[in-house]
Amino acid sequence: MKSQLKSLSWAVALVLLGACSKITRIEVKPAALAFHAAKQAQALQATAVDQNGKPMNGVSLTYASSNARVATVDATGKVTAVKSGAATVTVSSGTVSQMVAVNVTIPAMLMLRPTALVGTGSTAPLAAMVMDDAGRPYAGANVVFGLANPAIAKITGNVVTALAPGQTQITATFGNLRAQAPLSVTLPAFASVEVAPATVRVKVGSGAAVTTKVTDSAGAGVNGVGVTYDTSDAAIATVNAAGMILGVAPGHATVTAHAGDKTATVAVTVTK
Repeated sequence: MKSQLKSLSWAVALVLLGACSKITRIEVKPAALAFHAAKQAQALQATAVDQNGKPMNGVSLTYASSNARVATVDATGKVTAVKSGAATVTVSSGTVSQMVAVNVTIPAMLMLRPTALVGTGSTAPLAAMVMDDAGRPYAGANVVFGLANPAIAKITGNVVTALAPGQTQITATFGNLRAQAPLSVTLPAFASVEVAPATVRVKVGSGAAVTTKVTDSAGAGVNGVGVTYDTSDAAIATVNAAGMILGVAPGHATVTAHAGDKTATVAVTVTK
């Protein structure tokens, strides 16, 4: 009889202990939400916890958004992005609550600045900016750049390098956003181009190199002016982009160095 009373006492104590369980906090996962597209959604996982740190079943939880124009939340804890901005979702039961920060950044506009380069070989970073639909900068955008005319310049990452004077268009792309801006490459001011030696004599199958100098009106060298070469008769002598002349057949030819609208010539004689 005493044993039965003792068991009954323990059972009553356990029931009373269970009845005294009280919600002390609400655990929510994830602790913060970030969305990058309208209608993107994620469900919150919320658990009521008692004073002993144990999960409580059957606790009714309510959800509310501080700014439904940015993000909404339904009765099950599903949060849905609406437009860019910040909001807070509050999960509560009675006087106990837990807040979840919600940040929505939806890319809406891509802006690209015009770029001007002076001198071949000169470089500049491309300035593109992505804005969200609240007018805020969109961080971490991986913008891809392209050129309409790759003979004018080349792009590596977000750096453009001038190759030749001229005009072209730069295109920037991020997701479904696209922007264009002009790129201009001009040459620095210079007065003349000089080539040395002025005469070259080579045998068939042999070569000779010429050097070219671009100068200002005072005779000082000017950098950033690309030089190209051509020959008057490739059957007699050829020339490559570095100014190396190669004898092909006996005869005479003229190699011309071009720098902008300035030229200089080399008289070439090819012998057997």
